[in-house]
Amino acid sequence: MATHAPTGPPFLEDDITSTHRRLGALALAATLGLAGCTSDSGAAPAAAASPAANPAISPELPRYVAAADEANVQGPATVIRAGARPTVVDDNGRVQAMVLRDESRTTFTRGNYRLTVYCVGAGTLYAHFAIGGVSKIEELPTCDTARPTVSSVELSLPADAADLSVIIMPIGDAQAGVAYQVQRQ
Repeated sequence: MATHAPTGPPFLEDDITSTHRRLGALALAATLGLAGCTSDSGAAPAAAASPAANPAISPELPRYVAAADEANVQGPATVIRAGARPTVVDDNGRVQAMVLRDESRTTFTRGNYRLTVYCVGAGTLYAHFAIGGVSKIEELPTCDTARPTVSSVELSLPADAADLSVIIMPIGDAQAGVAYQVQRQ
């Protein structure tokens, strides 16, 4: 009954299933909206974006990320701990939403697992948690700017399974620091 307890930076795998690709594309489309089309000449449309359509990144974002990371304390049941990351970045003066996506091909023993998400900031997130063929997608409670919002998604594995996936998607203009861990119950 070996469990996986990686250390260091979050894990990533190149072998992504088509289901995860579609989910990631859907998440990006829903989070970012559709970009304007270009004309035959390749020029962007003439309409200017309003400031409300592209808010500035909160100057509190580094504090949000640090607070989420501080709340994400590894315990004895923790098998994976991922450090905090922001839900938005600056992309040449524009706010770019970031979908957090980590995967592993490690085998997990049958039993109960919990994805615990720590969020500090503003906005709402969706979490997709999957191990093998068992998965759940849930809307998480709204993040709080003053203290970490802690929420969880639970899975029960009827048999050993591989291919863990964690995807955390910001909704709309959510700006927060997000950390998580996977625990075996």
